[in-house]
Amino acid sequence: MKILFTLTGLGMGGAERQVLDLAANFQKRGHNISIIFFTGEATAKNIPPNVRIIKMDFKKNPFKSFFLLRQFINQENPDIVHSHMIHANIITRIARVFTKINRLVCTAHNKYEGGKIRMLAYRLTDNFADITTNVSQEAVANYIKIRAAPQNKIKCVYNGIDTEKFKSNLEYRNITRNNLFIDEKIVFLAVGRLTEAKDYPNLLIAFRKFLKEKKINSYHLLIIGDGEKYREIIELIEHLNLTKNVTLLGIRDDVDKIMNSADYFVLSSAWEGFGLVVAEAMATEKIVIATDSGGVAEVLNGHGFLVKPKDSDALCNAMIEASLLDKYQKKNIENNARTHIIKNFSIDSISKQWIDIYDFLISGKKY
Repeated sequence: MKILFTLTGLGMGGAERQVLDLAANFQKRGHNISIIFFTGEATAKNIPPNVRIIKMDFKKNPFKSFFLLRQFINQENPDIVHSHMIHANIITRIARVFTKINRLVCTAHNKYEGGKIRMLAYRLTDNFADITTNVSQEAVANYIKIRAAPQNKIKCVYNGIDTEKFKSNLEYRNITRNNLFIDEKIVFLAVGRLTEAKDYPNLLIAFRKFLKEKKINSYHLLIIGDGEKYREIIELIEHLNLTKNVTLLGIRDDVDKIMNSADYFVLSSAWEGFGLVVAEAMATEKIVIATDSGGVAEVLNGHGFLVKPKDSDALCNAMIEASLLDKYQKKNIENNARTHIIKNFSIDSISKQWIDIYDFLISGKKY
């Protein structure tokens, strides 16, 4: 099968990593994969070999880029075009007005992809997609509610996790803890872009309260990510007197290794799509403390601690409760969490779901 992915950018975000994981898995299954991205540079790591990557700069030259997109589709004639994220979804739908696209699948990666104008764009272009998907049941329900997609043409397909990459590894743990100078520390880890959605002020305030309650200095917080809130977060760390207890690691391509170095994983998001990093932490057998945002509750499924968003007291209390688990309770939660992820969210399982959807559409059937 010839599959073309289109997506807004090819950076370090969860949606981009999911597309690359799917591309690698599809390629192993013998499918021909191409990826077109529309803005920025390809900063994502671990791009699969032999996957064709095409950059188009819609910001600089939208008309030329649109022409090149149509030209590529006409020449390659993919069996499936699968777009991801709001901008790529709309652009690819419009391209179908002028170009023969055999089958078009559009995937949103969040409960919120913007305001009324963007949702109106989804509504007006829905007829050009064969099906729209989102990454959680909650997000699907919200899209139906706001009429971004009709109920009969949207479904939930979860993100998939590479459970061979994200798994417990004592060697990674020891080496990474030594490299990060956290050998003697009890470590909380957060992963995500430094943006409003991730609500790092909530986390930092909760962590400050946590340290006051524990009254010991052996706890440390690592944060992987970069973004427009970087300066604001640095200033808040200084204001809360947390400079000795918090380390910003920036963008990393060894998240799986650093995940092993942690004792707990914490997600403080105000809103989420699927909560990919939560699933990765669970696959790595980490105790997860997370906010009930987007699809996180569906991923966690009781195998960790869930609190309401924007509530630093609740987040702090959950961190305290997690820290009080004995080693048997902790191991039981960790083992069950990994089993849950393997059973429901492995990249092999999710890839098979996608192939089934593609085959269904190629056969001429409609949702």
